[in-house]
Amino acid sequence: MKPPQYTRIKTKYPGVFSRETDKGKIFYIRYRRPGNRNLIEDRLIGKHWTPARAAQERGRRIDGEPSNREKRQTDEAERIARLHRPNLENLFNRYLADKADERGRPLKSEKKLQKTFEKHFKLVKDKTPDELAETDVLRIRRDIFFGMLETRESRGDRRVKIVGNTGLPRKKSSSL
Repeated sequence: MKPPQYTRIKTKYPGVFSRETDKGKIFYIRYRRPGNRNLIEDRLIGKHWTPARAAQERGRRIDGEPSNREKRQTDEAERIARLHRPNLENLFNRYLADKADERGRPLKSEKKLQKTFEKHFKLVKDKTPDELAETDVLRIRRDIFFGMLETRESRGDRRVKIVGNTGLPRKKSSSL
């Protein structure tokens, strides 16, 4: 059996047509974007569409507003780009995986490294290496260094003295 053919009904708005189907009224809009010679025809399905609203939607699309399909495609492309972006967390996980593959077994200190990374890199883990600033690196170095000192002092390690070059910028003292 052949599917029923529905004829297009012209509306008083240019570029807007409708069809009466078993499921309800379907509106079609036809338009060209400036600078593009291709004729685009989109289907507007739903109970809330009227010829006037379809004409307004046609005007927005001519002005350059993307259709829902185009919005979904750009959102999906952004999501995929964000997943494959080489941020510090992805690089660290790749490092651990490569080390495990290289050795044939996981690193013994993998859990410790993971905890250290989560503790000290939590503010910059979503940045790429290009986005890291010098202040980020200095803050991480400071946190790690003073974190080590605090743990040694809490254990009662008498050998710890805060003397020497810590790799951090020195404070200038005021001269008398």
